[in-house]
Amino acid sequence: MERIKVPLDSLDKPGILQEMCYLLASAADAVDRLEDIHRVVMEREAVLSTGVGSGIALPHGKCPGLDRLEIVAGTTREPVDFDSVDGAPVRLVVMMVGPPSAAGYHVKTLGHISRALRDEDLRARLTSAEDAARFRQFILDSGA
Repeated sequence: MERIKVPLDSLDKPGILQEMCYLLASAADAVDRLEDIHRVVMEREAVLSTGVGSGIALPHGKCPGLDRLEIVAGTTREPVDFDSVDGAPVRLVVMMVGPPSAAGYHVKTLGHISRALRDEDLRARLTSAEDAARFRQFILDSGA
């Protein structure tokens, strides 16, 4: 469950992004790349918020030095302002960072995650998960 954190400790957008970057770097055995991972995620966030609406944030970036696409997820304790496109606060965060060479796969995977999370019932189950094991089981049960 090192790729899922339920709930996240942070209570604001900058803290959540930092916490998710650390989770991703740790899971990818790339803690030495943490600053680079955080920088690319923040650069992407500065272009346009990754708060995509319906309580979901999909922060992502391309980071040289990573061998493959890495994905982590978590839920917030309380709704968090994320400058989302619909103005709604975020409860569910899925972060994806990979090497620049995987750009096509990156976009395809981001689309797959986005489509899966359109399912209102799945979003509700994920945000209500009491721990990482339950969160993971909801994903497996959904076939996403």
